Amino acid sequence: MAKTGKKILKKLEKKIVKDLQTLKEHWHRFLLLKTMLNKKIVLKKIATDIKKLNKDAQVAKKIKHAQTTGDLIYHLLHTPWSAPFSGDKSLLEAAISFDYQSPHSSDLYYLLEQFSHYSSHLENEFLMIYGSLYNKIEKKD
Repeated sequence: MAKTGKKILKKLEKKIVKDLQTLKEHWHRFLLLKTMLNKKIVLKKIATDIKKLNKDAQVAKKIKHAQTTGDLIYHLLHTPWSAPFSGDKSLLEAAISFDYQSPHSSDLYYLLEQFSHYSSHLENEFLMIYGSLYNKIEKKD
């Protein structure tokens, strides 16, 4: 891979790691909040985080050495969850529709409330990607 290609790949990987870290922080904040007023603010941030990760995945899917990461993130964001609970919307669909729904009855709120009962499952999915990318970047530095 050419030097320019490596720089682009490294920049993309760092962006994905940063975006995953931000999503993780907002997810933890959502779990700790008790009032809907505060959750509304964090839900908006989570919706934005998910949309950013989707853009990252779209770019990564086009780069040979980042394609696996892009495919994995794309799959997590675009596939409706069937375990540990059943949902008919994907995270991305819920994030996109959030702006057009009442926060407390939004698809995103429903999914995150369901995830909150299985928080380790969701966290494991995203942390797996985060950890593998972080380790890969650290080895390259």
